[in-house]
Amino acid sequence: DPTTCQIISEFMNLFDVAIFNTLVTVKLVNKLMDNNTYKIAWIHEGSFEYDNATADTDIGKCLNCFDKVYSVGSYSKSFTDKYISNEKSSSLLYGMDDTASGDDYTTSHDKVVFSVTGSISERKAQSVLLDAIELMPKNQLDKCEFVFMGPSLDVETTVRLFRMEREYSNIKYLGSLPYDEILDMMHHIDVVVTPSLD
Repeated sequence: DPTTCQIISEFMNLFDVAIFNTLVTVKLVNKLMDNNTYKIAWIHEGSFEYDNATADTDIGKCLNCFDKVYSVGSYSKSFTDKYISNEKSSSLLYGMDDTASGDDYTTSHDKVVFSVTGSISERKAQSVLLDAIELMPKNQLDKCEFVFMGPSLDVETTVRLFRMEREYSNIKYLGSLPYDEILDMMHHIDVVVTPSLD
């Protein structure tokens, strides 16, 4: 819609820099090429999103409209590199350095509760956490509880989750929950885990 693009362009002109952090927003910059704001893309998507985005948009043209393109890691960068030159593309990792000593965290309950919330699927990589649980020493594992919430979209990962829930007393799969119940659960969660292959 040309009117919407005009409004967004006028709004962007109020700023020196605009950061676009998904392929959905990256596609918008194609319509804002005349805007003088310094445009940065900070892309986190992987193969699934690129396959969908390229169906109706020339992603190379869009990415080349940016002044600078960052990817959140080497996996994501492997896709942006297919569309733009290395001089324009680099990695900018997100996250925080782990500075905790291990002795400075307290919880209101006897175990540290970890949660993974989201669709159970190969792409969302709950299997990475399940692998880690299987590798944990028993003395550490006994201090933890793992809560998985979300609809099942992948049979293999869900079957493995059910099997491990039976084998480990500290793994719970709550299935798909209403949004309000998920928010209520967060009061009991110490660590939110967000694994992803993308």
